[in-house]
Amino acid sequence: MAALLRVEHIIIAVNKIDALDYSEEAFRTVEAEILRVARELRGHSDALRPDAADPIVVPVSALRGDNVVTVSQRTPWYAGQALLPILEHLPDADAQHRLEEPMRLPVQTVIRPQGGLAPGVPGDEFADFRGYAYQLAAGRLSPGDRVRIQPGAHVTEVTAVRRTGLQADLAEGEAAAAGESVVVELAGQYDVSRGAVLTAEAELSAGARRGAGPSGVAAREA
Repeated sequence: MAALLRVEHIIIAVNKIDALDYSEEAFRTVEAEILRVARELRGHSDALRPDAADPIVVPVSALRGDNVVTVSQRTPWYAGQALLPILEHLPDADAQHRLEEPMRLPVQTVIRPQGGLAPGVPGDEFADFRGYAYQLAAGRLSPGDRVRIQPGAHVTEVTAVRRTGLQADLAEGEAAAAGESVVVELAGQYDVSRGAVLTAEAELSAGARRGAGPSGVAAREA
């Protein structure tokens, strides 16, 4: 059932370990029974999901905070992480799926400074700046990639992908990945407004698939 619901990870906190004087034997007995029941319930799903993991079982004391935020010194026999770090660092079940999908960036904000710059920043340097900002919904995006502007059929090239300094430090390589918030610059000048979507070049709009002409985006060559 968990696999059908796309629940990739199951975490079971065995509470009140303090009431048993932090007994490893008592915890291991409960842990073994949990794993036995989980494997029994999983049954034949192993054939469908051979990579399915066993539940993560954590001994905790909600009253005293043992193994809730940090690993407790009162359970030296427990080699795993505390409950909160486990929750914070589990991989997103859909993250890999989003990375494998064709690139898709909904436009939430069009950035055009037009004189509204920070003190000391030359106004003429960004006079023609136009950036399209939001969170990358799927795929990856790099400078030089060809993208299609939806709705319509205009295809252009990405000239820059801007991220915050922190995002750039944490990123793996130059390409922005699904989940990152970015500001994208395009070759040429397009009147793209909020609600438009930048997609991979190969992706066609519904109108284009029906044979309709481009609509909704006006183009002006730079």
